[in-house]
Amino acid sequence: MNSSPSKCHSSSVYEGYVVHNRIKPKKHKLKYNVFCLLVDLDELNLLQKKIFGFGYNTFSIMSFYDKDYGIGEEVPLRTWIEKVIRDNKVRHRVGKIKLLCYPRIMGYIFNPICNYFCYDEEEVLIAIIHEVSNTFGEKHFYFCEVASKNNNFIRHEAKKCFYVSPFIKMNMDYSFKVKAPDDRVEISINETDENGPLLFASFKGKNKKLTKWTILKLFLSYPLMTLKVIAGIHWEALKIWSKGIPLVKKPAPQSNLVTLTKIKNYN
Repeated sequence: MNSSPSKCHSSSVYEGYVVHNRIKPKKHKLKYNVFCLLVDLDELNLLQKKIFGFGYNTFSIMSFYDKDYGIGEEVPLRTWIEKVIRDNKVRHRVGKIKLLCYPRIMGYIFNPICNYFCYDEEEVLIAIIHEVSNTFGEKHFYFCEVASKNNNFIRHEAKKCFYVSPFIKMNMDYSFKVKAPDDRVEISINETDENGPLLFASFKGKNKKLTKWTILKLFLSYPLMTLKVIAGIHWEALKIWSKGIPLVKKPAPQSNLVTLTKIKNYN
């Protein structure tokens, strides 16, 4: 099976690195090389047919399962995202929806955060949705309507509404900074409390064509990457705990799955 020319699909991958920098009460920093898949939800069947090593709802070197994203198999993924957009009264008709995420690698996946880039029929970005997951199998969605056609970084903010780290309390604020994917992508989150910055987290990556050769190269460069993600989360948690940072009790999850973010500025 041959890989298709890039003009046949717009899906791609972004190779780069994740950084976490905790500032208080004890400093803790990590940096890992990773890659993310940027997949057009309408191209999944095409990618499976045309690209060796990519599977859609089936096992492969790199695969995408609908049940891993959104609210699972209860509602088709595109249907769920369109509902979120409609519920937040975005007037534009939805065109392409692209998801930046970790794919399954040899059948395993864990995504701390996924990012949906939603476009209108003229391919103008109209919304960004951050899907955040914790290690308890729970999810929450932060929704941002994009109201500017000419933007580089999209900055938006929200109250923290979802328990993620057992070492960070709930009374926090998030400040998102997003560069929509083109030749590169950048997503960062500043987490602050009443006394100022606590944690900075980011992913930066450069675009690469999605072909069978890219898949094979990434698999050899990052073998079992998604398994290492969950292992790394627990390893870093152990190091944080060893520094004497106390655990925070997990609250009951909110019944509301979606939180609206507020645009700060575009620059």
